[in-house]
Amino acid sequence: MDAAFFQNKLQLNVDYFIKTTSDMLVPIPVPRSGGTSGVPYVNAGRVENRGVELDLTYRNRVGPVTFDITANGSFIRNKVISLSDGRPIPGGRIDNGIFATLTEPGYPIGSFYLLTQTGIFQNKEEIFTSAFQGNTIQPGDVKFADINGDGRIDQTDRSHVGSPIPTLLYGLTANVQWKGFDLSAFFQGVSGNKIYYQVATDIEGFYRSFNISKRVVDDHWRGEGTSNTQPRVSWQGSSNNKQSSTRFLEDGAYTRLKNLQIGYTLPAKLSQKIGSSSVRIYLAGQNLLTFTKYPGLDPEQQSSDNVNNEQFRGDVAVGIDWGTYPSAKTYTIGLNVNF
Repeated sequence: MDAAFFQNKLQLNVDYFIKTTSDMLVPIPVPRSGGTSGVPYVNAGRVENRGVELDLTYRNRVGPVTFDITANGSFIRNKVISLSDGRPIPGGRIDNGIFATLTEPGYPIGSFYLLTQTGIFQNKEEIFTSAFQGNTIQPGDVKFADINGDGRIDQTDRSHVGSPIPTLLYGLTANVQWKGFDLSAFFQGVSGNKIYYQVATDIEGFYRSFNISKRVVDDHWRGEGTSNTQPRVSWQGSSNNKQSSTRFLEDGAYTRLKNLQIGYTLPAKLSQKIGSSSVRIYLAGQNLLTFTKYPGLDPEQQSSDNVNNEQFRGDVAVGIDWGTYPSAKTYTIGLNVNF
C-alpha cells in the first residue's frame, strides 16, 4: 500500500510479505560405512520469512528551513518449515560436544538451545528438594529448570529459549538545511533478538584465570538472600555454573547513532572568488552513541568464526559473542571543492 497526505508532504509505504525459500542446502549425516568423513549437502531445506515493512517520510519547508525525516521498520518472523530428513542441525560449538543453537522445523534458524537458569540455590534444603544437579552442588550455585521432569538436570533439559534473528529492524534518517548549513543524522537498531555472551563463560564462569566482570563483583551470591542471578565466587569455581544456559543469554536490542554530519557550504560569490563553483566544509562522526542493555563490547558485531567443525557451519550459529572487536567511533573533517 502506498499513500500520500498533505500535498505529498507525508508519504507512507506498507508491504506485507510471505517469502518461502525452498531447496536450501542442508547437511545429510551419513554412516561411516559410506566411506567418507565429510557431510554431503543436498537441496532439501525449506524456510519461511513472514512480516511487514513500513516506511514513513515527511518533507516540508518552514521559512528558510528545509527538512525531511524518514522512519522505517521491518517486523520479521523466521521459521524453518522442513529439513532434509527432519534431523535437527546443531551449531555454534561453545564447549566440547556442546552447541549453543539447534535448527529444526518450527523454530527460527539458529535458535538458541540451552538449559534454563531459574535462580541460585540459597540453602542446602533447596538443593535437596530440587532436581539433582550433581554431588558437588553447594548453596550459591546456579539452579536449572527440570524441563523433562525426570528429577535430574542434564543436557536433555535443554530447550529453545530465543532467536538470534531480530523480530524488528528499524531506522531513522533526518536531513535539515538552513541557509548554507546542513545536518544529517542516521539512527538504526534492532530488537527481539538474543545474544549468547560466550565471553562471560570465562569472566563470569570460572574465576581462576581471568579478571571478572563488574556485575559479578556487585551482584554475586554472598549468602542466603543476597543474589538470585549471579552465583558464588570461588577460586576453584564450579563447572555447574559454567554450563551453557540462559545465564549467558542476553537481550541483543540496541539503538545506535550510526552517522551524524554537519556541514556548511560557502556562498556562491565567495566560492567564485577562488575559482570554484562550490565549497563545502563538514564534520562527521560514526557510531557516536549506543543505547543498549547488552553487557558485552558491541551488540552489533557478532561473529561465529570460531565454529571449527564443517558439519556445524556458522550460518546456523549467528548471535554468539566471542569477543569480536567493537565498531570504532570515528570522527572525520572534510572539505569538498568543485571546479
